Amino acid sequence: MSTVLAMFPLSVVALPGSVVPLHIFEDRYRQMMQTLLDGDDAMEFAIVPIVRGREVGGGEERADVATKVRIVDARVHPDGRYDIVTVGLSRCRIRAWLPDNPHAWAEVDEAQDHGAAAVGPERMADATDTVRSILERCAALGEPVPEIPDELASDPGLAVFQLAALAPVGDHDRAAMLGIDDVGERLDALLRALGDVDAVLKFRES
Repeated sequence: MSTVLAMFPLSVVALPGSVVPLHIFEDRYRQMMQTLLDGDDAMEFAIVPIVRGREVGGGEERADVATKVRIVDARVHPDGRYDIVTVGLSRCRIRAWLPDNPHAWAEVDEAQDHGAAAVGPERMADATDTVRSILERCAALGEPVPEIPDELASDPGLAVFQLAALAPVGDHDRAAMLGIDDVGERLDALLRALGDVDAVLKFRES
């Protein structure tokens, strides 16, 4: 069943399971924040990747898949700007864009994962070790790196997104993974992106 969500186009790709801090300064999205924070619902909206164009001013080209997020912390500044922290919940596909009023809205369907059974614990453990190794090499080169949690989500589809959020891969790769329904193919895409990172690190380490 389709639902209507407030949409926030962003050049940074939010993924399910990730924590995404946002600074809200554009007037139309200040209004969105005020409506969400003053309401009685779950304070949820969706972050959609910008394919082409700018975040500010409108007219950008948007992806057809987004991440539904929930606001878990919010601070409003005296001038009306917001600093918020969101958590990615799930993927949704855009069925139809609605007229901006005053910000973006869309009719969306929940995106369904499949093929999770083919991604067993051993394969997830190997992928986690690969991400950990990449991060350790980045740290040795003086780069700040996040810590991998002791336990990832039990759902392989969400666990792949958690690794993708931690790994030093580009937003183009993250956006591609966001659009993949098959969990095994999503993991393959992550490993290919990590292979590109590995090649860059080898060059820097030589």
